[in-house]
Amino acid sequence: MKKILMLAGMLFIPLLSAAAITGVLTEADALHDAEEYETGFSLLEQALASAEADGQKAEIYWRLSKFQLAIADDLEDEGADAETLLALYDRGSAFAEEAIALVPSADAYYWHSSNVGRWGETKGVLNSLFKAGPMKDDLLKVIEYDPNYADAWYVLGRLHL
Repeated sequence: MKKILMLAGMLFIPLLSAAAITGVLTEADALHDAEEYETGFSLLEQALASAEADGQKAEIYWRLSKFQLAIADDLEDEGADAETLLALYDRGSAFAEEAIALVPSADAYYWHSSNVGRWGETKGVLNSLFKAGPMKDDLLKVIEYDPNYADAWYVLGRLHL
């Protein structure tokens, strides 16, 4: 009986962890919708330490990428210098790359592409043309995973424009 209880406990702990991570992801999404980017980013950073499965980590990483982009965009509105913004978009790209390495998804590729695109806009078109090919590749991956990902189609159209 004791062994059965221990086994049940061992099986139940990851379920609690998965449920807790799901709650964090839901809360982070709500914080993003409320434009509470710093708070959401911190929440996700803390959750990353307790994420066990690659899928959980990937979900956190692409959201970190999304939050990083929003934080950088807010700082741009406040007059941040280009070097600061470029570093933040690079960091956002790195978060998405972590997600892609763990569990590739439409969201991971989309937020990678978005950070690369914002980096390019900040750097200037002529200084960032080399980013257009990889960005297009990311967007095509998004569409491969989810053909109805409207934002990816929009960005792909802007890229071609």
